[in-house]
Order: sequence, then structure tokens, then C-alpha cells
Amino acid sequence: MRGDGSCVACQCDETGSMFQQCNAEGKCQSKAGVSGDKCYKCAENHYNFTKSDCKNCECSEEGSVFNAPNCNPNNGVCNCKENVEGKQCKGCKPGFFNLDLERIRLHSLLLLREIVTLQLRCGHNTGRSSCDICLQGYYGNALVLPEDDCKRCECYLVGTEADTLEEPIYDSSIGACVCKNKVVGMNCDQCEDGFYNMQSGEGCHSCNCDPIGSYNSTCNLYSGQCYCGPGVTGLRSCYHCDARKYGFSLEGCEDCECDVIGSNDLKCNAPGQCPCLDNVEGRRCNRQREKEITRTLATVTEYIVEIEARTDDAQRIGDNINIVLETLEQRFNEISTQLEQDAKKALQDAWERSKQVGQQSDNMSKIAQQAR
Repeated sequence: MRGDGSCVACQCDETGSMFQQCNAEGKCQSKAGVSGDKCYKCAENHYNFTKSDCKNCECSEEGSVFNAPNCNPNNGVCNCKENVEGKQCKGCKPGFFNLDLERIRLHSLLLLREIVTLQLRCGHNTGRSSCDICLQGYYGNALVLPEDDCKRCECYLVGTEADTLEEPIYDSSIGACVCKNKVVGMNCDQCEDGFYNMQSGEGCHSCNCDPIGSYNSTCNLYSGQCYCGPGVTGLRSCYHCDARKYGFSLEGCEDCECDVIGSNDLKCNAPGQCPCLDNVEGRRCNRQREKEITRTLATVTEYIVEIEARTDDAQRIGDNINIVLETLEQRFNEISTQLEQDAKKALQDAWERSKQVGQQSDNMSKIAQQAR
């Protein structure tokens, strides 16, 4: 946590760290054979800084300088004594023999004692008989006062150029490391903008982000994936529109919006034209072609004319039916009137006859009474 109370990023190296979380002191948890607070390099006597841990160099003790196994962190080649050879310093060169650990150890101890004595006499990370230079791996002015000006170099080995002994090259006065191609920073621990993959050991590689399809020239430092604009895709470099999109430009890509009914496919071409069905047109295939519309209108007109003609025929038939119905109604009325008159006359005749029969019956009754 910073002095103002806000949190600070752990910045654990993705390659060498077990996790991206650090402890309260900002130290990350390293994988096997990895060192550094941020887990950014192989530990001493280890090499091959990758996500699968650093490997042990397995240098031969008797063949290593000062009998202290130490190797190149990039290729694992051990630092051999004079006239000793092999990646792990396990044998004498042709014409030499007697790689005796005990005898060599005694000689090395004497040499080491001399160096340590000199360092103890000089102090403050300075060396040489006159104590006028900083020790290997340190930089600054050994003669400046107050003392303690010699500071440890923090060169990031993967990004720093090395000498013939595979030691990092740096400016001994200011501590600036000599970076590999497209690597920057005081410690050579960053890629230039627009470059990535420092872990290759060959410097940083160009992102090659498409200037139209990408937000900018930067990319993911590990995968090299560029940051694409809206609707843009393309393996790493963002160089074309995504499926069902068109109009590759600085603003990104737009949706095709092909009509689901009028299109053969919902994907459009680069200018945005959807693949239309027959007799369908428009960028989105959402309208009929003009000729087809004219043909359809002509057909509809023919139908309308035919319907109108049939309607006229039906009207005429209806009129005729009305005439027939009126005639029938008139005839019915005439027949009804005639029947009514005939019925009245028949009733009148029947009444008259019944009266006559009644009169005759009365006369017959009178005659019968008289006869008695």
C-alpha cells in the first residue's frame, strides 16, 4: 500500500509466478528454480525461464569456477574452470587430466580467500587492489564520498545483451543495462510499445496490429493479440470484420442486418450487400425487384377487372331475378284475389242453397201435420 493509502499492483511475472497475488511486502510466490521479488528470473544455477519452471543446470562442482556451480540462465551452459569442458563442466579438455576435486577445492579456497580478503578490505561493493571500481554486478562511482555509491545492477537477463561469458552487459557508471532488440527500460524489462514476447530471449517481436482494425499499435505482451475495434476480428492482428458484419474502418464494423426472409445467408460481403433470393433486391434483401412488382401489379389488375366483370354479371342476374320475383309476386296476388272471390261466391251459393233446403224442410213438416 502506498503512502496515500491506495493499493499498489503486485506486478508478479506471469511466467515465473505461481499466482498473480503477492504478500503484504509485495513479494510474489515463485515457481521452482525461480528468484526475484517479482519472480522474473531463474535462481542461481538454474536456466530456461519458462512457464514450466527453471531447470537445474547440474553443473559439476569440481569443474566449476571456484567449485561453485553456476550456469548461463538462458542456455544452461556451466561456467567451467580453465581447461575444463562440457555443458556441465564434467571433464578435462583433450591433453589435460587430473580433475581432482580436493586439490582444486584447496586452490579455489585460497583464491576465494584472496578475493574475499580484498573485498573485506575494500568494502562497500568495491574491488581491485586500489578499491577504485565497483564489483562485477554493481555500478556507480567507487571513489565518491560518502561511500556506498556502488549499487547492485537489476538487469532483466532475458531482455539484456550478454558478453562472451553470458554476463549481462551494462553501464558500470549509471547501471543502465544494454537491452536486446526492441527492449527498453533501465533494467531492460519492458518491450517497446507495439512489441511483445520478450521471453523468447531474442528481444521483442512486432505486434503487427492492423492500423485500421486495431485500437492502437500495442498488443498483449505474452500472446501478441492486438486490441480490435468493435466488430473486428482476425488472428492476433485485427485485420477483417467478424462474421455477419461489414464496413472495415477505423470506427470498426457494422452489422449486416440481412433480411431473414429475403436473404440466402445472413452474412454479407465487404460492402455490406446481403445475398438475395430471386426477385429480391436491396442491400439487406428486404424488397422485391421493380420489374417483379410491376408484373405483380399487372396480375392484380387483371384479377380486379375479372372480378368487376363477374360483379356486373352478378348484378344483371340479380336484376333479372328481381324482375322475376316481382312478376311472381304480382301473379300470386292476382291468383290470391281470384281465389278469394271464388271462395266468397261458393260460400254465398252454399248459403242460398242451405236456405232453400231449410224452406223445403219447413214445408214438408207443415204438410205432414195437416195430414194427421
